[in-house]
Formats: sequence, structure tokens, C-alpha cells
Amino acid sequence: MAEGRVAEADDGPLDPAAGQTLQGVGAGPGLGCGPAHLLRRRPLNLRRRSLAPEARGHEVARLRSAAAAFEAELLAVAGELEAADEPGAALAVSLITSQRAMLRDDELLSRAEAAIVGQGATAERAVLTALQALEARFGALQAPTFRAIWRDIEDLGHALIGRLGGDEGRLAIDPGDVVIAHDLTVGELISLIKAGAAGLVLESGSMTSHVAVLCRSAGLPAVLGVHAALRSVQDEVRVCVDGESGRVAIAAAAEALAEWSPRGAAGLSSPPTSHQGLGVDEGSEGEGPIWRANLDFDWRSDHVGRYGAQGVGLWRTLFLYLGRDTLPTEDELAQAFSAVAERCAPAPVTVRLLDLSGPSDDAELPPALRGLGDCRGVRLLRHRPEVIDTQLRALLRAGRHGNIRLLLPFVSDVEEVRVIGARLERLRAEVDGPRLKLGAMVEVPALLLSLPELAEACDFLAIGSNDLGALLLGTGREHRGFERPTLPPALATAMRWTVDAGRAAGIPVSLCGELAAEPALTGALLDLGLREFSMAARLLPRVRAAANAWSATTGLEGAALGPAAVDP
Repeated sequence: MAEGRVAEADDGPLDPAAGQTLQGVGAGPGLGCGPAHLLRRRPLNLRRRSLAPEARGHEVARLRSAAAAFEAELLAVAGELEAADEPGAALAVSLITSQRAMLRDDELLSRAEAAIVGQGATAERAVLTALQALEARFGALQAPTFRAIWRDIEDLGHALIGRLGGDEGRLAIDPGDVVIAHDLTVGELISLIKAGAAGLVLESGSMTSHVAVLCRSAGLPAVLGVHAALRSVQDEVRVCVDGESGRVAIAAAAEALAEWSPRGAAGLSSPPTSHQGLGVDEGSEGEGPIWRANLDFDWRSDHVGRYGAQGVGLWRTLFLYLGRDTLPTEDELAQAFSAVAERCAPAPVTVRLLDLSGPSDDAELPPALRGLGDCRGVRLLRHRPEVIDTQLRALLRAGRHGNIRLLLPFVSDVEEVRVIGARLERLRAEVDGPRLKLGAMVEVPALLLSLPELAEACDFLAIGSNDLGALLLGTGREHRGFERPTLPPALATAMRWTVDAGRAAGIPVSLCGELAAEPALTGALLDLGLREFSMAARLLPRVRAAANAWSATTGLEGAALGPAAVDP
């Protein structure tokens, strides 16, 4: 373990030119814009020389005093949060309670005191020595629970070292700042939320870290895992943090992103609120494009109707499995699916079958799903058929409460659709559920050779432009630039073929990949015949505005934008 969490060497910022963006993992909802406030940890004064015996008692007292002051601060913050009764307060209080309990426990402090008394270490070095010993102990344990405990102890230890070294002063930010740091402890994050941070960018972190969970609960826009963020941004430069897509836009790119957002664009200052429910009657979808929302966490379903989406076009169910020691039960999944289906009814909720790919690693998955790699979609049947069956049964049960559609990811052969269709019918008889509409994602180039047959076997198709484009062009999923979006001819041709196949079979074809959210490409996508789009809900207003501009230019409005296939 490195000596403390010392800041990276200050090599100066990378070119913060207009249009620059950084990519990470979206971990907190919404869009946050403001001046950048860089938090660099100061190098710790971890002296190696041994303290004289007569000075060691004073050093132990200094350690105890810092720990007591830290616990008192945590207690005060917890009291304020409980009194405020704000969203996410309960989770924050539980995390604070956990840290207070560890401060009282002798596991960390007793080891640190022993290092002071026995080795003459300073308080800061003693805490670091205790952390190193605990890391060796916990590192030998494989259970996720123990790894989570270790992360909590490590956060607490570094927070205590920072307090001993006077590092807490760096948290003095102005309300509206976008905070950029390598990492933060839970206590530090709570302080920044209280201080009015507008957004957060971290070089480290994952979707299931306590910091990420707390950002989501508190509604703080956050992007984690952004490489070299501290060297890429200058203090006070305007930054926009998109917690949906994981993008961090700098300078002029930030201005563009703010203009695209519902809060910043003229005429789009507030989302549509005309619908009493969060869905619209699917029978009204025959006129003009159909706009649906992408979903990861079920709690984000309140964004669907708020931004005028007509149900959910893609629910990435992987997020229901992350950060757990055990697989979600059938009852848990059915409850989550049912709640969103009821909220969006009668509009459809399109649920993607578990797809082991995305912003996670093996350590964030339940043990039963580790070691499988990118075992995507139907391929999981070969290794964990019980996992697929549990999800299918839960979806069938949820289908009693709304319009559930099942979407199969990474399909490479039409036979895969038939296999899942047969399995779905068998399970439907067991749970007495309704018939679910079954669709396939077009994202494997081999599938383009059998599109007519595929369309006949499906109730709908969805184009996954991220994977389809990457596999067609031999690039990574994140290769395409954000500020200069393009539609490569090969990808455009593949999308047109898919639209034509769906039209011939009389089934709808949607676009749910990243290209759907690019206003600069909306006209080109409409030209291809696409009439159904799915994206992060809050991005819908800007794309709808681009569609209106396209229709005004072409003279095609309303139903003239058709043909738009509607679910039978």
C-alpha cells in the first residue's frame, strides 16, 4: 500500500481547450455545472525517526484527541441529517454510524497506539502502520463482506491521518463548485454535500462504492473513474458533470452540454408535466417519433414521465446485481420490475436480460456470477441457467402489473431468440403470467445477415449502436468523440437494413445506443427511417427539439414523420 493517499505529482493541466471532455462512469443522477475546485491531498508528514520515550505519551494523547474530535463531528453531521429528513439522509446516517463504531473499536486505534508506544512512531505514521497491518489481514480474505469492511476501515484511517495533518481545510469550497479529487472518504463527501457542491469528479471509485451510493441517494451529479482528472482540469474552469452518461465537459464543451440540458436550454427550462401518470397510452404512439427512457436503477423511473418519455426503452438489469453478496431473489426482482411497470403503465417497460458487461468488475458481482467474463445475454444459459430462469419468472410476474417487454442482448443467431421464447412460455405456465413481447438487440454484425428471419421471430428490434458500431469498425465502445459525433457509413447502412427488416415484418425498431442522445445526429437518424429512440430521460428535451427542427426543415411533421411501427 502506498504511503497515504498522496496527490499525484502536479505535472500541470492537460490542454483544457474548447471542446475537451473526459469519460468515466456515471454514478450520481443529473447534470451539475460550476467552477472546478481541485482537491489535492497535501503530502503527509510521516516522519520515520523514532520519538523519544518521554514524547510518546503526548503523541498517544494527540491521536486520541483527533479521534474524539472526528467522532464528535460525525455525530453532529448525523444529527443535522436526521433533523433535515432529506433524501438520502437515512443512508448517510447509517454510513456515519458505521464509521463511529469503527472509531470506538480497538482494531485500528489500538494498533496505532501500540506503534506509537512500541516503535516511537508519530500519530500519522502509526495510523498508516496499523492500516498496512490490517490490509495484509483483510487481503487474505476473499468474501466481499470482508473486503467492504476493509474499505471502510481504510477510509476511516485516511480521514484520521488527514485530520492529524491538518488536511481538512482543503474541504472549504464555495457553494456551486464542481469538486475534482482522486478519492474521498464518506465523511469528506458528506461535508462537501453540506457545503453545496454542484457535482463531483473522482479519478477512482466504482458504481458500488459508498461514495457512489451516497451520491445517488443525495442526488449529487457524480462521475467516477476519470483518468488523470486532476491533471486535465484547471481550478475555476467551468465544468459540467453528466451523471447519466459519465461525461465531464470542460470549458466550451461545458457550455454546450449546459445548453443541451433541460435546465439550460432556452424553452426547455422545465420538463414536460402534462401527463398525470408517468406513461402515455401506447395507442397514441402512431404520430411522430416515439421517445423512451433508458434506465439503470429502478429509483430513476421517476425521471421517465417527468421528461415526457413514453415508457422505458432499455432497462439495464445488471445494476440490480451489483454490490451484492448474494443474487437477487425472484421476489426482489419481481417487486422492482412491478413497481416500474405500474409507474409507467400503460407505456412499455423494456427490460434487457441480464448482460454481464458494463461499468463493473468481478468484485462488484455476487460470487455466483464471477469469473464468467463478458458472458452476455443468452450465453449465460450455459453457465447459470437458474439465474436466467429467476429473472424470467420475475418478469412474468411483473407483467401482471404493466406492459413488460423482454429484450435479449448480444444476439448472434436467430435460434437464441427461439430458445428464450420457448423457455419463457414454459415458465409462463408455471407462474400463470401474461405473454411478454420478445425482442432482440441488433449489435452483433453477424446478425445483419439474417435480419428478415430475425424480424419474423421477434415482436420488436432494438439497435445497440455502441457495440454494433464498435464491432463494425473495429474500435472500442468509447472511441467515438463526444464533441464531434459522426455516423459512419457502415453503421448507417446496418441501421437502415434493420429498419427495413422491421418495417417488412410489421414490428417496431428502436435505437437505444449512445447515438440516440446526440442532437447533431437526430436528423440523420430520422432520415434512416428510425422513429423510436431511447436515452437517458433528462436528455430527451434536447433531442426532441432537434427532431422538431429537422421536421421544420423537411416539412414533415406529426404523422408525416412516419411510418412508425407501433406495438401490435
